[in-house]
Amino acid sequence: MALHDTPNELTWTGEVIPGAGPVTFAGDAKSIYRQILDANPSFGDLKKRSTSSSAVSKRENPSPVSTDYTCAYGVLVDVAPIDAGIKDLYNIGTGTCNAPAGAPGAGGCTRLTCSDNASIWLCNDNDFAVEIPCELIADNAVQLLIECQTTTYVGGNTWSSTVRGQIFSGDHTWNVIINQNTC
Repeated sequence: MALHDTPNELTWTGEVIPGAGPVTFAGDAKSIYRQILDANPSFGDLKKRSTSSSAVSKRENPSPVSTDYTCAYGVLVDVAPIDAGIKDLYNIGTGTCNAPAGAPGAGGCTRLTCSDNASIWLCNDNDFAVEIPCELIADNAVQLLIECQTTTYVGGNTWSSTVRGQIFSGDHTWNVIINQNTC
């Protein structure tokens, strides 16, 4: 699966103002969160109230967090920008993130976050576009951090933490990738 230097743009769809219906924003996860806050400065407070433990356990997911992953895919990247990207995905997690149609081994991929040449991707192996809850993508990226992160002592009081990998949905129709990419 090749990740492109000119990635597909993320489109996010979700409800920003309760009862006003869904809206769509485009960009990366960080810029989408800024657009959401521009439309509703109280969004972060509303999201915190709506994600109580019972709400999180009841959210509808097309597939649970997977255990089907590889830590051998991609180029190692620093963990800090991936961690920040995961937080951005959780910030917009009340809506869906999209990926275009693809095919197994040649998925349609959307770069969701990118900072310091470290990126999180959603790739789709279906022959139709998919919309996956952004929180579920973040959950899968966290699983990659848990399973694939390596920390190396570099001397003095300095450690370096890196990660790379790919994790597949339970039904193998989409996957999340952590990889190096030019931002």
